[in-house]
Amino acid sequence: FVEEIVAALGEADDLLVVSDHGMRAAFYPPDAGEKPASHSWRAYASSTAETAPESVYDVRRWVEERAAESGPTATDADEDIDMPTDRLRELGYLD
Repeated sequence: FVEEIVAALGEADDLLVVSDHGMRAAFYPPDAGEKPASHSWRAYASSTAETAPESVYDVRRWVEERAAESGPTATDADEDIDMPTDRLRELGYLD
């Protein structure tokens, strides 16, 4: 799935992949005694940009800074994101 997204990126585009939590794994020593495949507090971020957010708490600022630098680019209504914004607000992803 990620390979398809990367293939669709333009030359000036960057991709940021962020988890809101990690997963516990039996082979990882800090997870000893925990239920494997349950949520952990180890969120992560990876990016095709030169940097990535240091913490999950830095994601919003990191994205907003880069969006401001790039300026508006979407000119076609088809490029709008069709997401259930009410649910994203409930989860704390939007103000």
